[in-house]
Amino acid sequence: MIALADRIELWPTDRLRPYERNPRTHSDAQVDQIAASMVEFGWTNPILIDENAGILAGHGRLLAARKLGLTEVPVIRFDHLSEAQKRAYLIADNQLALQAGWDDALLAAEQARLRDERSDLDRVRRLGAGAVAGVRRWRAGEPTATTAPTAGFGPRAAGTPRIAWTEHGRRSARA
Repeated sequence: MIALADRIELWPTDRLRPYERNPRTHSDAQVDQIAASMVEFGWTNPILIDENAGILAGHGRLLAARKLGLTEVPVIRFDHLSEAQKRAYLIADNQLALQAGWDDALLAAEQARLRDERSDLDRVRRLGAGAVAGVRRWRAGEPTATTAPTAGFGPRAAGTPRIAWTEHGRRSARA
């Protein structure tokens, strides 16, 4: 039988416990990219935790959330794994994605389509630390030249969609 998560919960970031022996590393630049992706696309992948709030997958997302000043993050609890399964999953989760390939022709076609639609494929890479800093300044109530909060909408770097933040720091996108 396959175990299925029955719900996504919002948990305080300070309640989560990163696995101290996690072999996966995240550079500051990569954490900035993850944060910029969150700003651009929203939070698309919950952090997976065990019954003791230990992180099984999502260490980089937690680091990015903290950089953005988020106090709550979506999590899915997995309480069915043994200690050995938890350690194995931590590695497998990262390795499985690396085993995937690309259809170069389809990838090139999608990139061309995005360019034609004036969508910026490299926006997340370029935003990086600038997006993180802009979100943190906006959340602290410090408008900047690249930040245009109006009527509850958050940071808006040149060419990016508006980001709506609720009073609890949750995000929803507005085009």
